[in-house]
Amino acid sequence: MKRLGGHNSSNLLFRRYQGNPILTPAQWPYSANAVFNPGATKHDGKVLLLVRVEDMRGFSHLTLARSKDGKSDWRISSTPALKPNLRYKEELWGLEDPRIVWLEERQEYAITYVSFSTGGPLISLALTKDFQTFTRFGALLPPEDKDASLFPRLINGQFVLIHRPIIRGEAHIWICSSPDLTHWGKHRMLIPVRPGWWDSHRVGLGPPPLETPWSSPGRLSAAVMTGSLLQVKITSVWGMSLVSFFHQVPSLTRRQTNFISIMVLLIRLSD
Repeated sequence: MKRLGGHNSSNLLFRRYQGNPILTPAQWPYSANAVFNPGATKHDGKVLLLVRVEDMRGFSHLTLARSKDGKSDWRISSTPALKPNLRYKEELWGLEDPRIVWLEERQEYAITYVSFSTGGPLISLALTKDFQTFTRFGALLPPEDKDASLFPRLINGQFVLIHRPIIRGEAHIWICSSPDLTHWGKHRMLIPVRPGWWDSHRVGLGPPPLETPWSSPGRLSAAVMTGSLLQVKITSVWGMSLVSFFHQVPSLTRRQTNFISIMVLLIRLSD
């Protein structure tokens, strides 16, 4: 069995697809400088990516790509799905880094993305049922802010948003809630940076929150974790139990520090 950094590869949390990269600018039906940071979901039985496309000026927009297996035979739209709209001044310098969740109560998809305004990056929201027509909600919170996603369903009757504002040069993960996707409150820091650690400068969300059997009331599991447990932190936010696991695993490059940390949040919902 192949070993990476001294660990058995069968125990790795993620494995790189051997056919990477799955999308490149050369595949695009129009001129593009770079394609990266897509939002992902399943729609009409296919894997759907909403890809951040950087044009030759350095500004970004979002374009759809679809595949039956999520690996190959991608069908890329010939025009952007979402591009800067002058009616929304916060989008003047582009749209970036989308995240997609299915909102069960509204029966539609929510797309949070970064709008790059003259005042800096901020979080915007668009809703869609079919990825053909989109309803923009505009900016949700003031700049600077990035790395945002909604939870896929209501928690205690509220929509909940994870995001990463930058305050006094510090980039912590925050959480807030809204009754209507427009008015946001109950702002609270969820995960701070850790002075002296690898995440001392900034922390941010990767993929959107994903509900699992571990999230059900009374059931929490750390079965996905491997390695040596360093720290467990339990907090309570609006009836949710947030369990933060900080892990140590060998780094894959000896040029970096010998160990890096992986953090996984397991969230117990109590509606």
